[in-house]
Amino acid sequence: MSIVLNSYMQSDVVEWRRHLHQHPELLYDVHKTASFLAEKLVAFGCDTVDTGIGQSGLVGIIKGRLGAGPVIGLRSDMDALPILENSGKPWTSKVSGRAHSCGHDGHMAMLLGAARCLPKTRNFRGSVAIIFQPAEEGGGGALAMINDGLMDRFKIEHIFGMHNEPHIPIGQFAIRKGAMLASADTFEITVNGRGGHAGQPHLSVDPVIAAAHIVIGLQSIVSREIDPLQAVVITVASIPHGTTSARVVLFVPRPLPQHRSSCRVVMRFPRLEQVRTGDPWFAHGFENVISTVFAGEQIGAMVRLSVPP
Repeated sequence: MSIVLNSYMQSDVVEWRRHLHQHPELLYDVHKTASFLAEKLVAFGCDTVDTGIGQSGLVGIIKGRLGAGPVIGLRSDMDALPILENSGKPWTSKVSGRAHSCGHDGHMAMLLGAARCLPKTRNFRGSVAIIFQPAEEGGGGALAMINDGLMDRFKIEHIFGMHNEPHIPIGQFAIRKGAMLASADTFEITVNGRGGHAGQPHLSVDPVIAAAHIVIGLQSIVSREIDPLQAVVITVASIPHGTTSARVVLFVPRPLPQHRSSCRVVMRFPRLEQVRTGDPWFAHGFENVISTVFAGEQIGAMVRLSVPP
C-alpha cells in the first residue's frame, strides 16, 4: 500500500532519529529518552503530557476540534538493545554496548512527526493519545503501562503501532487482520554428563553430543509436529560453551498462542556418571499482537496521507 507524505519536516524527523540513535537506553531505564520526548510533546502543543506511566512511559493527549469522539492511541517503543554498534555512521551510538538495532529510534521519530502535525490542524473528533512505551525488548513495558492505568485513565479505545520492516520497499507499509507478530516463551532444559579428556572420549559422557541431538530434534518440531500451513520458525541463535557448561539459545517465533515462541536449552557439564535431563522450566511471555477488524479496515482504507505545512 503506497503512501505519500509531505517532506516539509523530513529534516527534523531525521535529526530526531539520529539524536535518539546516538543515546540509546535499555528497558525501563529510558529516563533521558523520555525527557527528550516529553519536551518535544510540550513544544508541539499537546494539551497534556503525563510521564512516569509504567515506570518510565509517557502519554501526550491532543484534543480534536470537531467535537466528541473516541480516544485513539498511537504507540512507539523507546528502548534499545545491549549490542555493540560498529556501523561507522556519524550518528553511531555514543554508549558502548548499546544500540538501537531494532529501529525504535525510527519509531520514536515517526511518532514525534505525528505529534507535531496533529496539533496544527486538530482536524478530527475525539482525542489522540501519543504513547511512548519502555521495555519492549523483553521487559513487559506494555503490560506495565496498562497495569498503571493507561487504558482506563485516558479512556483509550484503540491503539495503533508501527514497526519498521527493511524488506518492504520505501513508501509502502503492510497490514493484516489477525495475528501480526509472534509471542515469545522461554524454556530451559539441563543436560548433565561426565567430564573427561578430548583424546579419551569413551571415558567421558559428553553432554555436548546430547545437546547437538536436542538441537536437531527441535528442528523436527516444525517439519513433523506443526501444520505446514502455519508459519513457524525455530532458530538456534548461539551455542556458548566452556569448561563447565554449554548453552544452546533458540528463538522460535509462532504466529498463534498454541504455537508459542522462544526456547533456551542449557547444558551443564558437571562430573556425573551419565547424561540425564531435568524437568524443563517454562516461562510464558505475552500473547501475539492482534490486528482487529476495525484496525484492518481503517488502515486499509487509508491509501494516501497528506498533512499541510
